Amino acid sequence: MLRTGAQQYVAYNQKCTHLRCAVVPDLQRGRLHCPCHNGAFEVATGVPVAGPPRRPLERVLLEIRDGDLYATGMEVRA
Repeated sequence: MLRTGAQQYVAYNQKCTHLRCAVVPDLQRGRLHCPCHNGAFEVATGVPVAGPPRRPLERVLLEIRDGDLYATGMEVRA
């Protein structure tokens, strides 16, 4: 999970959509980086912006209730 604003958060499955290597934050560039094949995904959307990945990261749905943050499921992308 990454905090992108005062009350804004994003979370994704940590596995790259290319070969399932773990992605790591590269916040200076606003990306999530996959070191296995130098892939990168946009933090805000999970969309691939570099390297071999062609599919976006799976987004974890988040909800703030009474000041607490909960993961409530996975986004289904077509």
